[in-house]
Amino acid sequence: ITREISEFAAPQPMERQLLDLNGLVRTTAGLMGYDKRMRRVNLQFNLDSQLPAIYGVADQLTQVIMNLLINAADALESTEGREQSITLHTEVFGGNVRLTVADNGCGMDQDTLNRVFEAFFTTKRKGNGLGLSLCYSIITGHGGTIEIDSTPGEGTRVQVILPIPAEEEGDTL
Repeated sequence: ITREISEFAAPQPMERQLLDLNGLVRTTAGLMGYDKRMRRVNLQFNLDSQLPAIYGVADQLTQVIMNLLINAADALESTEGREQSITLHTEVFGGNVRLTVADNGCGMDQDTLNRVFEAFFTTKRKGNGLGLSLCYSIITGHGGTIEIDSTPGEGTRVQVILPIPAEEEGDTL
């Protein structure tokens, strides 16, 4: 635990570097395993072993993954009568890399979906409404997009799409 926390807390460079998104997903999910919200959650990984590297700031992308996992776990708290699950999926999608975080939690109605990226908007009792707003800012700052699909009573799927570096950029490293 101490080693994982110290690796997570170690200052990382703020400039973009080539990153293994699958590695960030595994490390962040491993760290989140210590959160009590994750104790009853069946965490499933469907990570593309051939996923190309992306350019990014590791700390920022870790923060996005952590926020998405926290939101998914919170959405599962009221789930009864079925297994609580979160699936993390990575793949190449249309010349980009796509990370999907899906849960089978309470879901959101259309009014909530329309406001999820607004700063200070929250549906949680203990929340400040900055999580998804920050995720949006980080992902768009990385040249990507973030989209959310949700069905009340069935769950939510968040898709983060990040560009794959052009060949020329990779050659200059």
